[in-house]
Amino acid sequence: MPGKAKAMPSAQAAGQPVKVSGPGAGIYRKWAEFISGPEGTNPAQELTVRAASVDSWRGVIRAPMPQPVNVTRETVGALYEVPAGQVTLTPGTHPGEKLITVHLVPPPEMDPNTLEGAWLLRVARRSGPMPHTHLEDVQDDPGTGGKAALVVADEDISKLPSPDRMELAGALRTNPLLISYEPRLNPRHGVIRIMHTNPLEQGRAFPGVHVLKANAVDVHHLVRMRVHQS
Repeated sequence: MPGKAKAMPSAQAAGQPVKVSGPGAGIYRKWAEFISGPEGTNPAQELTVRAASVDSWRGVIRAPMPQPVNVTRETVGALYEVPAGQVTLTPGTHPGEKLITVHLVPPPEMDPNTLEGAWLLRVARRSGPMPHTHLEDVQDDPGTGGKAALVVADEDISKLPSPDRMELAGALRTNPLLISYEPRLNPRHGVIRIMHTNPLEQGRAFPGVHVLKANAVDVHHLVRMRVHQS
């Protein structure tokens, strides 16, 4: 690429290819040598990088007309030395184009030790307590010292399923007394809280007595309270 490359923010804003530097300097070189080159696994299937950082990069793969893109996650993972599960390939505007994202380090939703990862792996799977769901806005919960997140229904279901507390606790590998699930007025939304320790023992703001009950309580009847050690 002749001349000085544009700074990444400007290039991204214009939707133009990004000249990768730093930790991702070898992305194009590896792709050209081992995938799109004449002796590569997928000749002439070219990569355009749209954004890159220390943690991940994303771009577009295009095949020569009228061929479809047939690069696999396994091929990309082997080339960039990451698990295939950290490579995402999604359809582009036509079969000759695919969008690619490569996570160089596991994102939270792919780490089973995080709330996002545990949810995706064990709660949202087909046989899990809340299939076809995902988490958004995962954040620290100052009221309990744990985590809180918005539970959202995927596009292929109309409303959230009603979870069984014991199943949910088992899937999240915790005690049922340390989780709280609250439905919302929007049938596609709910709130999950997971605590590391019982707030009764910590003197933190307590989300409600529903946390200590075996059955879910309607969000409109939740009683918020603060419990302190005596």
